[in-house]
Amino acid sequence: MSERTTARVPRWSEQRGAKPAAHRRRWASSANWPLRIGGTIALLVIFLACFGPALAPRDPLEQTYATRIRGIWSGPPFPPFASWSFPLGSDQFGRDLYSRLLWGVRPTMIMVVSVALARLLLGTLVGLLVGWWRNWFGRMLDAIITGALAVPILIVALGAITAVGIERGLVAFIFGLALTGWAETGRIIGAQVRSIKRQPFIESARALGASTPHVLIRHVLRHVTPMLGMLLAFEISSTLLVAGALGFLGYYIGGGVAIQVGDFVTETAIGLPELGQMLAQSLVRLTQPWIMIVIGAVVFVIILGFNLLGEGLRRALNPERVRRRSWLSLAIGRAGKRVGAAVGGRLTRAGRRPAWTLLVLAVVITVGGGVVWARARSTTGTVEPAAALPAALETAAPLETAGALPTVAPPLWSSDRRDAQGALWTPVNAIAKTEPRKIFQDPAGGWVAGPAVATDGTIYLASKANTLYALDPSGAIRWQAQLPAAPVGAVALSGVGEIYVAHANGSLSAWSADGAARWTFQTTPVREATSGPIVAPNGTIFYTVVDSIQAVTPDGASKWLQPVADRYLQVAPRLSPSGDFVFLKAAVLSAHDGAPREVTVVSDPGEEFNDPS
Repeated sequence: MSERTTARVPRWSEQRGAKPAAHRRRWASSANWPLRIGGTIALLVIFLACFGPALAPRDPLEQTYATRIRGIWSGPPFPPFASWSFPLGSDQFGRDLYSRLLWGVRPTMIMVVSVALARLLLGTLVGLLVGWWRNWFGRMLDAIITGALAVPILIVALGAITAVGIERGLVAFIFGLALTGWAETGRIIGAQVRSIKRQPFIESARALGASTPHVLIRHVLRHVTPMLGMLLAFEISSTLLVAGALGFLGYYIGGGVAIQVGDFVTETAIGLPELGQMLAQSLVRLTQPWIMIVIGAVVFVIILGFNLLGEGLRRALNPERVRRRSWLSLAIGRAGKRVGAAVGGRLTRAGRRPAWTLLVLAVVITVGGGVVWARARSTTGTVEPAAALPAALETAAPLETAGALPTVAPPLWSSDRRDAQGALWTPVNAIAKTEPRKIFQDPAGGWVAGPAVATDGTIYLASKANTLYALDPSGAIRWQAQLPAAPVGAVALSGVGEIYVAHANGSLSAWSADGAARWTFQTTPVREATSGPIVAPNGTIFYTVVDSIQAVTPDGASKWLQPVADRYLQVAPRLSPSGDFVFLKAAVLSAHDGAPREVTVVSDPGEEFNDPS
């Protein structure tokens, strides 16, 4: 009996599985994972920067004083995942961290990308120059790059932002972070230009009679352009890292100063949240570190994402991958060549002859930027028309008898808090019970603050579209005027029927009751106005300028300017009933000359720690 042998036939799946498995291994080994992961994170960050505020479930400035957590009423800060209302918890003021993060990505990325672009452009320009010229000019630029790399960016940024003024916001951060941050890009571009300069096609172009600007722009720049995407990604991550460090030191967009958000509550932020500002406020108690952990994790993921994106682009530009003709490498190369050709053609036509074309461009940019910065920092205080301070106001002792200005009946509602004393008092015995009705709607987007109401019932309102309206009690427009700048706070009325409006650029404009512009006063130096004005009985106008009080005479001249605090204040001053003193927070000033006065605050027992304001 013969022995029968049988061989097992491989199944179809086993026969087909070898090639796909090998293919998968090759695909996994050749996949550019840093580019995929980093690109995904970068796209997510861009999406949140564009649509994050629309996705936020709550107002980022809305405060919650108590909420029920696991059946127990608790106060802020609320821990994460303890309530559906606060999925990531809240800060010490009860504001939703999830909503604040969605709102904070946009201003942070605007600042970071602006700084990164400035550093990239300046570094590319200097790198082209230092890589091409090896004479005394190139050696001088190389020494400048070495010096810029030797100084810590954080130290330079602190000094530069302080010099420009943190209240200038984005401009100060672009100047501070780009002052020496371009050096690393300049060193990389310079090394690349030296390598390209030795290539045969460069020698061929020069042998055919091409000028230095033509070769530098049409040939060298085209080969450098594909690197700019990688360098931009690295610049964004490094800028965000330095911005986070500045946030811990109290330097961030909007200022590093305290803002009045209530009668006894201040907040170190301006306007909407920003990641640097949120980092500065994150650690309140060591036993409640989740605020810092949540915000720090978001910043860490963004930095990691752009670092991975830069590394992925670097791998995509690797000559080995380019020889394998990956679609991304070819796409980056084509885009770089097109951009280089488009830009280079215009620049070459603009200056064919001298090799100093790029140097002249750099000097023009530097000098122009310096002139713009100097003009912004200059003291341009002007009064239109200029008027001398009345002698009666110079020598008067009590403010309420200082001038001989004609007076009329006081307005029904003269400023944000009814009168210069902020008493919220109205001379009405009873208000008839009635239903509210809409009498007028601003067609341009709303009002910056509440109205002021004259004795005859005329309503004055400042619009966000820089328009001053005068309405009759029925809502019909009596007149409207275009304001010289964005208004701040409520308008104010004087005893003689004049209207005063403070503006974001620190100026104060005066208008007559018939809508004619009288004068415009500008603070010296130029600083931001942060409150609406109040008007004293003798016509002197007071308003808050960041951390100071500005006093202006009825004719539009500066009476005095006095600092009162070390933080950002968005509260209008208040006048004493006698008119001798001006109050702002815990400061008391003489209304005549702005001199500080010492006042002893007497409080009831148990209130020793209350805010003296």
